[in-house]
Amino acid sequence: MAKNQTTEKFIVSTHKLNIRDKPSMKGKVVDDAPVLEGEELTAYIGSDIEADGYVWVKVDFKGKKRWVVKNYLSPLSQNEEKNNNEE
Repeated sequence: MAKNQTTEKFIVSTHKLNIRDKPSMKGKVVDDAPVLEGEELTAYIGSDIEADGYVWVKVDFKGKKRWVVKNYLSPLSQNEEKNNNEE
């Protein structure tokens, strides 16, 4: 893993999101409680992997590198713009 890898903040856009140890549906769910809608995660740009019909992205979760399905994340900047337009 490159030392200066680019990251981006995302918001979980599904009711609950499982965090896995591998980019696969066979990967172990690593935490008892899933990440809930509206919570923030930091993803590593360019880490996308296709497996099991999904695009997986590596995220920082509690100080460890883990995997989630990218479809269930929205860029934080996109959410900030949406909130600003609603005000």
